[in-house]
Amino acid sequence: MPRYTKIYFLLLITILLIGCSGSFNKLKTAGDLMETHPDSALHILQDIRSDRLIRPSDKALYALLMSQALDKNDIKVVSDSLIQIAVDFYDNNEPYYAGCAQFYKARCAKNRGDAQRQANALLMAQEFGLLAHDDKLLGLVYSDKGSMYQEQEQSDSSIVYFRLAFRAFDRLKDNRNAVICLLNTGSEFLKKSNFDSSLYYYRMAKKKVLLSGDALLLSTVYRSIGSVYFQQKAYDRALKEYKKAPITNMVVYDNNKWYLLAGAYLKTNNIDSARFYLKRLSRLNEMDPVYYRSWQTLYEKEGNLKQALYFATLVNNANDSIYKSKLKVSFAGMEKKYNYQNLQVSNQKLIIKNNRTMLMFLMATLIVSALFIMVLLLRVRFRKQQLEIQTQLVLKEKERVDQEKEYSSLLYKQLRLQEVLIQNIEHYRHNAVKRPELLTSSNKQMNNDAFYRELITSMDLRYRNISKRLIKSYPELNQQDIIFCCLLLADFKTGMIATILNIKNDSIVTRRYRLRVKLGLQNSDDLLDFLTQF
Repeated sequence: MPRYTKIYFLLLITILLIGCSGSFNKLKTAGDLMETHPDSALHILQDIRSDRLIRPSDKALYALLMSQALDKNDIKVVSDSLIQIAVDFYDNNEPYYAGCAQFYKARCAKNRGDAQRQANALLMAQEFGLLAHDDKLLGLVYSDKGSMYQEQEQSDSSIVYFRLAFRAFDRLKDNRNAVICLLNTGSEFLKKSNFDSSLYYYRMAKKKVLLSGDALLLSTVYRSIGSVYFQQKAYDRALKEYKKAPITNMVVYDNNKWYLLAGAYLKTNNIDSARFYLKRLSRLNEMDPVYYRSWQTLYEKEGNLKQALYFATLVNNANDSIYKSKLKVSFAGMEKKYNYQNLQVSNQKLIIKNNRTMLMFLMATLIVSALFIMVLLLRVRFRKQQLEIQTQLVLKEKERVDQEKEYSSLLYKQLRLQEVLIQNIEHYRHNAVKRPELLTSSNKQMNNDAFYRELITSMDLRYRNISKRLIKSYPELNQQDIIFCCLLLADFKTGMIATILNIKNDSIVTRRYRLRVKLGLQNSDDLLDFLTQF
């Protein structure tokens, strides 16, 4: 290669390196501002020309930070083409970034309603989070998994993951997110009409909120506790909790307080107080139907059927209005999507135009012959690299699909195994109650050994390896103690347990007492609650 060609080549590389250095500094600044000022971080990222980023690491970091900034600014992204750059780049060598990439890929899937891909991405994010030992990432992942199960009305699974999220946030002293997880857990127990557990988690949230003094969360906590009492028909206690909810000066929160107070007063036939709080409601919007229905109930209790009929008509009209409004919003969303696609096309044309202008400027600055040779060499090298990258992407995509298939197969086998174990335990419980005479003699010990193995395996699957965790935490427990714990978790009654263990009913009390001593439980602690929550 001629000497002057080398000089121009080095000059071009220097220009590119200077541009890359400036972009890297902007990426670092955006990352530093992400948690405290996500709007400023988004503004900085929008100023970066992604097409000028040369290094794959810079491209991956830009894709991750941009996805994070859009999410934190409540801009819903449906396509995962941007975050996929980060997903393809980061691996086990950088588990935190790999987990974050999978987490925001799950967010994109959630925004477009793809529950299967959301679940797969969250599972990958969870694995990387555990590998990185990062509580912040794990808390976010567990919280999203809990919300996903919540939307699917799978309360038991939702409760498990909201608890895990709470523990992660609690370790970080992130009280706000911890309180939100506690409120979600209490809400799921309330759906199951498990009022005691619901109150337990709401009161835990109350203790944490009282320390922080967050008026919005405190208002939510008191209204949630009041709702538990309301469902229990303890309307006086519900009123007491509703009144404790502080005024937030935010219409949504305060309106909800007035509405709940009015509803409780209606239940206690305190018509005047109900009327007072209904009149305080403002900016109804989608509260129109329930607001008018409350007035309808009030006038029905007063015997004013004319006014009751009038508000019944308003309820129907409000429901029709909300339905029409949702249609308008739906069409508006389609129009925004169409306009956004047009804007993307325009931006792409502008980028192409700018690239052409830059190319012309370089051609006018450098010697035509040397630049022509250099461009040819660079184009050949670039195409070769592009082909290699495309080949790697295809191989990674194939590997990822194979991993997903393998994981789905393993998950299906695990679920089938759990079903078989549960059916065996149910069958054994049936035999233990109705045909105890079959469980005597030498066959009993052989059958019991097989049953014990199935019992422990089933409870480990259901309660996250509880037998191993109990032995690790309480080394003084023996095999019989573990079997006794698993029988309690499997909902075997005292008589059934006595039949299975071939002991008297009175001995069950003694075993239960010894187990409580080994576990260090107080008299007020419930053994079964301790095991299920362990």
